[in-house]
Amino acid sequence: MQHALKLNYHWQLINKEKNMNNTMYKYLYIDDTRERLEEGMINALQDNSNIEITFRGPSDWETIIEYLKTELPKHNGIILDLRLNDIAYAKGKYAQYKGSTVAQELRSLTKEGLLNDFPMILFSGTDKLDHYLDPTSKDLFDKIVDKTKIEQPGYFNYEDFKIKLKWLADGYSFLNDLKNRSVEHIFKMDDLTFFDPRFIDHFNSLLTKPIHIVAHFIIKEVIGKPCFLIDENYLSARMGIDKQSEDWSAFLEKISGCKYTGAFSNYFDRWWMPAINKFWQTEISTEQSLRTLGSPKRIELLIEKTGLQNLNPLSKTKNAKSESFWVSCKATGISIDTVDGFILAGQENRHPWQEPEYISSDEALRPTKDYSVSITERPRLEKLKNLLEKNEQRIRK
Repeated sequence: MQHALKLNYHWQLINKEKNMNNTMYKYLYIDDTRERLEEGMINALQDNSNIEITFRGPSDWETIIEYLKTELPKHNGIILDLRLNDIAYAKGKYAQYKGSTVAQELRSLTKEGLLNDFPMILFSGTDKLDHYLDPTSKDLFDKIVDKTKIEQPGYFNYEDFKIKLKWLADGYSFLNDLKNRSVEHIFKMDDLTFFDPRFIDHFNSLLTKPIHIVAHFIIKEVIGKPCFLIDENYLSARMGIDKQSEDWSAFLEKISGCKYTGAFSNYFDRWWMPAINKFWQTEISTEQSLRTLGSPKRIELLIEKTGLQNLNPLSKTKNAKSESFWVSCKATGISIDTVDGFILAGQENRHPWQEPEYISSDEALRPTKDYSVSITERPRLEKLKNLLEKNEQRIRK
């Protein structure tokens, strides 16, 4: 484990930013209009950026497909509007297809080996997306952005959009260039014990499919869900360290060997949870379980063993009882123990290697975002509401 920890986390961050800033990222943008909103998107993405947007309006089907077959190999990806037939591309001539139709054709061309796979983004202003797109059509795209909501509070902004475009381009490039498509090479991890065996079986079944299917699976079902890879909020919770601690960055350097460096690792930082467990067992304590210790005790041991004096423990939320933090609230990102959280709805069909996601009791009681509690958790939530109401009534008296 000591050998694995020799990588310098700070060096990794510097080089990651340097590589993304030195590369020119080129995207095609297909829309039937280039008015104020669309022009604003193009300017915002290109402003002070190494992103270049090539605009193209629709035309007849054969012409647009031939154009894309020629131009896409010179670009990193494509941004499509959904409704391409609102405005005539020539006098009395309207496109007889939607953006999703173009996307389907392009994915078919990649299956046939006529194009390398690439990121596809839907940049649409329609407020009836579910009416125009079925789930299969949505799966064609790596990201769907509502052009009327971008930059609004709580929604996607252009800085996020820029990073997402670069991240997707780099991830697809990595997968396209990979000569040996295997679990070990895609995730850059030789120790297969880090993976749930069921994950390996499932992932191996995808390796004969087009790259965009593999990419979507990695993005949505591995990087996008808590599993054997965890994000920074989960890492903070499981180590019991407040991320505002002066030595937080120094701690990340200590565990740099636990950092995920595989496909799509160039923006969304993830850590191997099995490696974190090994780090704890070999470097911190062989006797005391990381899971059951409270945050203050974890910090005490970490300071003693790492020599990092400026690590601060996490604090409980208002209605929390446990300091054995383990997950983060999906809505707020705050650290909680699972006993102080409520499982979110819609996770009944999650994969066996994925962990359930939670919101805190505070969020469940007074929601700030549109997350629903699982039906199995609702009786417990009602009991908590009733208990708190009784306590408030008692205080008032």
